[in-house]
Amino acid sequence: MKKKIFLSYTSLRRSEAAVVETFFEENGVEVIKDTKEKDSFWRFMDKIATCDCVVMLLNNSYFESPLCTYELVKSYICNKKIYPIWLADFELGSEEERKDLYD
Repeated sequence: MKKKIFLSYTSLRRSEAAVVETFFEENGVEVIKDTKEKDSFWRFMDKIATCDCVVMLLNNSYFESPLCTYELVKSYICNKKIYPIWLADFELGSEEERKDLYD
């Protein structure tokens, strides 16, 4: 049976998503992503449950997007293995700033 991944990314990262999609498809993995789907948004999101795992292209805009946040939560609820890919503009800040995130 062919492996299937759900590719989660912001629309600002379409070009990077295309590179990741090509890599997986050339290696025999089916990719589920928004530009391939004609279903409603919510039916599309339900496809997370049918995938083997979720690959997320993360950057600052990802965490500012309500749709991406929903995909993240849905992946967690469905108990999917998540493979994050950190993109160049993702900054965690200084040690003090990171501590503030957890306090």
